[in-house]
Amino acid sequence: MADKIAVIGCGFVGVSLSVALAISGYEVAGVEVDTAKLKLLQDGQVPFFEHGLDDLFAKAMATGKLSFSSDYSTAIPGATIIFAAVGTPSRADGSVNLDYLEGAAREASKYCGSEAVWVTRSTVPVGTGRKLALIFAQTDKTVAVVSSPEFLAEGSAMRNTFFPDRIIAGSDNPEAARKVIDVLRAIEDQGQRFADDDLATYASLYSGARTISAGAAPTPAVAHTPAPAAELVIGLESAELIKVSSNSFLAMKISFANMVARVCAASGADVTEVMDGIGLDKRIGRDYLYPGLGWGGGCFPKDVAGFIGTLASWGIETELMDGVKQINAAQIDYVKSLATELLMGTLTDKKITVLGASFKPGTDDVRESQSVILAIALARAGAIVTLTDPLAEPSTEIARLTAESPLTTPISFQKDLGTAVQGADLLILATEWPEYVNANFAEIGAILSQKNIIDARNKIPTGKLEAAGYKYKTIGGAKSNE
Repeated sequence: MADKIAVIGCGFVGVSLSVALAISGYEVAGVEVDTAKLKLLQDGQVPFFEHGLDDLFAKAMATGKLSFSSDYSTAIPGATIIFAAVGTPSRADGSVNLDYLEGAAREASKYCGSEAVWVTRSTVPVGTGRKLALIFAQTDKTVAVVSSPEFLAEGSAMRNTFFPDRIIAGSDNPEAARKVIDVLRAIEDQGQRFADDDLATYASLYSGARTISAGAAPTPAVAHTPAPAAELVIGLESAELIKVSSNSFLAMKISFANMVARVCAASGADVTEVMDGIGLDKRIGRDYLYPGLGWGGGCFPKDVAGFIGTLASWGIETELMDGVKQINAAQIDYVKSLATELLMGTLTDKKITVLGASFKPGTDDVRESQSVILAIALARAGAIVTLTDPLAEPSTEIARLTAESPLTTPISFQKDLGTAVQGADLLILATEWPEYVNANFAEIGAILSQKNIIDARNKIPTGKLEAAGYKYKTIGGAKSNE
C-alpha cells in the first residue's frame, strides 16, 4: 500500500503537487480552508487555469487516491510526509507574512504522527524552518522539518512538476531529506510516461531561449524530454534561501535586459541581436534576457521584496535589488512615452487597446500584472483604455491597484479581440499570448481608427506589421522578431 501524503494549501503549487503525487500512486489528502476553492476541488474542478492541469486533475481524481477537505483531524493522521504549500503573501512593508504557514504547522502538529516529515514548499525567508521546528518541539513528537523549494512557472507548472530541473531538500535530518527526494523522484519517474510536448506548450515563451547556428537566423527553442533532475541534500537555511535568491536573480536578468534596451533604442542597436550575442556566453545564457514590459505575477514581485527585506534584516546593502525594482517600474513610463510619441504627443481621449491582462501567457493570473499596471497608467494619462485577454479577467486587480485613488474614467474589458480593438488609435501587445502574436494584423487594421502598435514583448514579426501598414514601436529598437 502506498504511503499517505498530506498537502496543506491547494492553490497553484499545492494542486499541481497533489495531482502528480496521486498519479504516481500515493494516497493524497489535500487540506484547503478556503470554502469556495474547496467546493470546486471536491466537485472535480480546478479553481484556476493552468495548461494541461484539467486533464491531469481528472486523471488523478479517477484513481480514487486524491481527496480534499478542510479538516486537519482527518487529513493529517497517518501521513508520513506533510507538504506545506500555504500562501506567504507580502505585508505592506514588503516583509513576508508567515501567519498562515505557522498556523498550518500548529494545526498539523496536533494530528501528525510521531515521526512525520514536514516539508515546506512555500517560499519563505531564511530562518523560517527554525521557527517551524519550535512549533513541533512543543509536542511530544519527533517531526523532521525539511525545506524543499518548488520551481514552478505558471503556464508550465505540470511540466515543471513532472520534469524538474533540480530537486532540493534541506534539513538537519538527512534521512528525512532523502525521503522527500525519493517521493519527488517517483513523480519524475511517472513523468517519463508523458509526452513532454503535451506539457511544454508555453514553456519556451518564458525562457526567451533561441537556438542559433552559424549563418542562420535565430529560431525558437523546441521542447524535448529533459534530463533527470539534479539533486541537492543540503542545510535547512541554504534550501530556504535558494528559491528567493533564484527568483531575484531572474528578475535582475530581465531588468538588465530592459536597461540595455534603453541604450539600444538610443543608439540604433537591435536589442534582440544584442541579447543573442550576450546569451551565447555560456556563463550567462540566453534565458530570461528578454526585454519587454517587465516582470510581474505572484512570485517575482513578492520574492524580490522579500529578498530586499532579508538583506536589510541582516544589515546588508539593498541597492542592487532596489535598482532591479526601479528599472521594472520604469518600464511602464517608458512604454507610455512610446505611446505618446506614436499618438503625436498626447494620450488624452485616445482609444488604446491593451492586448493581454495576465502577467504572462498560459495563465489567468493578473496579480501585479504589468499589463494591468500599464492600462491604469494610460487611463490616468487621459486615454480611453480597453483591456482584452483570452482567459484573465482583470477587474479585481484593477480595483485593488486603484483603491486609494480611483480612476475617473474606468477601464473597460472585452474578451473578444475584434470587439476590443474596434476603433482603437493604438494597440499595445502587453502579454504575448499566441493568439495575439499570430493575429491577422491586416484584417485587424481595417477596423482600427489608426494603425499604430507597440510590441511591448518583442514577439510580433516586424515585417508583418510593415506589410500591413502599421506604425510601430518595439522595446529596445528590436527589428529581428522574425
